[in-house]
Amino acid sequence: MIKVNMENLKEYIDLCKEKRIKEFNNQIYYIKKGFYSVISNDILQVLNWTQLEELVCGKIIFDIDDFKDHTKYEGFDINDEIIKWFWEWFEQTDENNRFKYLKFVSGRSRLPKSGLGFKYRHIISKAFRENKNNYPTSTTCFFKLNLPIYDNKEMFIDKMQYAIIISKNYL
Repeated sequence: MIKVNMENLKEYIDLCKEKRIKEFNNQIYYIKKGFYSVISNDILQVLNWTQLEELVCGKIIFDIDDFKDHTKYEGFDINDEIIKWFWEWFEQTDENNRFKYLKFVSGRSRLPKSGLGFKYRHIISKAFRENKNNYPTSTTCFFKLNLPIYDNKEMFIDKMQYAIIISKNYL
């Protein structure tokens, strides 16, 4: 142990600064290693920050057509009335509600970049316990909406709106 005095104070301060600056080098090394395992350094050389943000975080703007292209149906046909209600509601609702819905069914706040992040298709599935008084539920691990069949479009909209609004308090 060396005692600090006026003669070695500058050296002590320099050593402290160097220690603090290099304190997280190991952690930064592993973060960079993980990052470069997903996105190569070559790609980073040609991307600007907004392109990188979209690649890593997903799209800021909700592309409904792309979302439809990545949707499949279980227990429903694309021409079923409730599926038509769903897409009418989805297209007519505001962007904020679309992202709330996305959070409700996937836990994500943004859509992945098309082709890169859609490992799982968005699924609209007939609810197992079919009761028109139940609310839609989701299985976020599977990007899945479990949808009861409702008597009318207004009931569907009320139940869907409530489900996505109340769920944001729990996600």
